[in-house]
Amino acid sequence: PTKKQDEVYELFEDGITTEVLYGGGVGSAKTYLLASLTIIQCFKHPGIRVGLARNELTTLKKTTVISFMEVFADWGLTPGVDYNYNPIAGHIRFTNGSEIVFVELRFLPSDPSYTRLGGLLLTFGVIDEAGECDEKGKEIFQSRLGRWSNDEFGVKPFLLMTCNPSHNFLYNDFYLANKEGTMAKFRAFVNATVY
Repeated sequence: PTKKQDEVYELFEDGITTEVLYGGGVGSAKTYLLASLTIIQCFKHPGIRVGLARNELTTLKKTTVISFMEVFADWGLTPGVDYNYNPIAGHIRFTNGSEIVFVELRFLPSDPSYTRLGGLLLTFGVIDEAGECDEKGKEIFQSRLGRWSNDEFGVKPFLLMTCNPSHNFLYNDFYLANKEGTMAKFRAFVNATVY
């Protein structure tokens, strides 16, 4: 990993941080980091369940999942042997029982309270391009973390988000708070660039 990516790995393992925003410009390998961290933890902890979210499920499958396939190929992992990808069911399952569950965070007027996420039992979660998401969707998704095998493996209810620069809740909670020195202790902002 790069130095910036390594910061995220360290934050995953510390005893304090439960929310990390890894943000920056195009080409800073944000989604590759997200995929790498998730895959490593799935192999490390048999039977965990990780939520992989993006605003729209179709975009997640067309873009984010491609980065997962890139990591699998780079690491010599074989479909049908090391993992199984089911685009219809919306998940990636590993031979050790760990699972990555796809989650759509798009705001739906028919489900303003995101009740569709109510039954999710997840160990930790990742949101790709969190700047596209509604804050309430992020919060409901985050409330589903820490509910599957966390005590067994000592994994905290961690949320990793990636983003390009945006002026929504991420700007206030992470970028501005980091700049002003008012960041909540459970949060961290890692500013990633192509360099």
